[in-house]
Amino acid sequence: MTLTRIDGASRRTAGALRLVEADTVRPTSIDITGYVERMTAHCPYLSPSIERGLTTWTVYRTDGSTDAVEAELFHAGAQAAEWLRPLIRRAVRGPAVRERRHPG
Repeated sequence: MTLTRIDGASRRTAGALRLVEADTVRPTSIDITGYVERMTAHCPYLSPSIERGLTTWTVYRTDGSTDAVEAELFHAGAQAAEWLRPLIRRAVRGPAVRERRHPG
């Protein structure tokens, strides 16, 4: 079995997800219409976000056991959270810094 090192950690499940399309507002390799319709019933912000091109999609092909795919989905979610963390901090910290400089 080949171990793949990504971001310092060896993962036996690396490769269970194969990237098909990355960061696109309109996937062409898969029809997401039904999924979007079902999800907008639960999330009122999704439809306007998609219409404005603010929601991006990444499409993967699975290539592995159910456990391996599940592990890689978890890993992808953790990576996405880590990618967002500094953006959220910056957005939250920005107004607070301005408020301290200009007390009311």
